[in-house]
Amino acid sequence: IKRVFDTAAACANLQLQPTKCVLVPGAVACSAEVVAAVGAWLRRWIPEWQHFSVASHALYLGAMLGPAAGAHQWTAAMSKWKGRVAKFVSAGAAIISTTAYIYNSRGLPVLAYLAQLFPMPANFQRAEALALQKMMHLPGNSTDAQWGLHLRKFGALSFKSGKVQGPAAMMRAALQSLTTW
Repeated sequence: IKRVFDTAAACANLQLQPTKCVLVPGAVACSAEVVAAVGAWLRRWIPEWQHFSVASHALYLGAMLGPAAGAHQWTAAMSKWKGRVAKFVSAGAAIISTTAYIYNSRGLPVLAYLAQLFPMPANFQRAEALALQKMMHLPGNSTDAQWGLHLRKFGALSFKSGKVQGPAAMMRAALQSLTTW
């Protein structure tokens, strides 16, 4: 495989950055012994790659890959989503429709990329319900989890549901973007 990377480097001037490269063993669990064995093998056979990391999962184009990726798939995206929700709350918009518009256009899309490929996290509905209550400046557990999604009935812009947007993004990707799978 090193020859492939050497050819790419020669033809397209694509150089590997060892500090950014991660080898993910796919055939065995990534234990300390495996990490040490892969490191020793690299030092002996491909010294230029000896500083590559060895891990059970790695980030590639925004998605985690590898045998242990599932447990870490949503960690960064959910953290970013929660950070955005916190910003919307601290902005203190007096009009709920303004907050709903900002959330729908700047908060929820943070999750859309991963939602095309992976189901929403199991705890998302609860996290979203609490986020909606915070953005509407309501006490926690003071309303039904779906209440903020139905504000249109009262003449306001409704918050979009991540629980619905996630499967919709997956369906849209399956029908339009990933048609050759």
